[in-house]
Amino acid sequence: MEIHRLDDYQSWAIRTAETTVVIDPWLIGECVLPGGGKVFRRTHKTPPVSVHSLLGSPVTALMLTAHFGDHFHEETLRMFPRETPVYTTKWGAKQADKLGFKVIKTLVAEEVWGVGPDLRVTTVAPAFPYAHNSLGFFFEDQSGKRVLLETHGAHPGKIPARAQGADVLITAVEAVRFLGVPLTLGESRLVDLILEMKPGILIPTGTDPDQSEGVIPRLLSITGSVKELANTLNGLGAPTLLRELAVDERMFV
Repeated sequence: MEIHRLDDYQSWAIRTAETTVVIDPWLIGECVLPGGGKVFRRTHKTPPVSVHSLLGSPVTALMLTAHFGDHFHEETLRMFPRETPVYTTKWGAKQADKLGFKVIKTLVAEEVWGVGPDLRVTTVAPAFPYAHNSLGFFFEDQSGKRVLLETHGAHPGKIPARAQGADVLITAVEAVRFLGVPLTLGESRLVDLILEMKPGILIPTGTDPDQSEGVIPRLLSITGSVKELANTLNGLGAPTLLRELAVDERMFV
C-alpha cells in the first residue's frame, strides 16, 4: 500500500496495485469558508501536487471526510470527472450532488465495503465534536497492510479491533481548541491512543493550523508540535515511529 501526501495540510492518496483513492483533495486555489476570507482563509505555503498529474492515472474513488471547506474543496473537486465515485457523509453527499457527481455513496460509521478489486474500507466515527458530521477511514489491502486516517481525532472506543497494531495512523498532532472546545485530541489523549492502539508509524496531518487567517483562526488556541510529541513518545519508550511526509512524498507500507 502506498501513502502519498498531496499538500501541506490534509490531502492524501492511498494506492494499491489496482486502486487509487484520493482523500479530501485541496490542490488549487485558496481555502475559504462561508463568510469569506475575513472569516477563514488558508493558502498553501508549499505548492501541492498538480491535480492534472493526479488525474494522469485513473482515480478509483474520492473520499471526503467532511463537508467543511477544508475537506470538501469545491474548486478542486470540479476538476475530477463527474463519474468518479464519491464516498462521504450525508452532508457531503448533498454537496457532491450539487456539483454533478453521478455516483455518490452516503456513509455512516462502522460501514465496511470494497473499493476497487483490492482495497477494503471501514468508516470510523471520530471523537467529539465531530462524531455526528465527520468520518475517518480504515484501509486494508489484500496483503494485510492497514492504515487508519482520521483528520480530527480518533475516538479510542470507535476504532475497529482490526486496527489495533495498524501499520500507520494518520491523524492531527497539534492540540487545537476553539473557544475552549477541543477540535483535536491534543497530546495527552493522543499519547493514550497511541499506547493503546500501538500503530507502527504515526504520520501527522492537518499540520500547522496556525497558518490560517481570519476571525476563526484568531479564536483558536494551538499548542503542541510534532517535535514535542516525538520527545514524549521517546521518553515513554513507545514503539510507534513518528514520521512527517513532505508534499508529494510517498511512503510504502
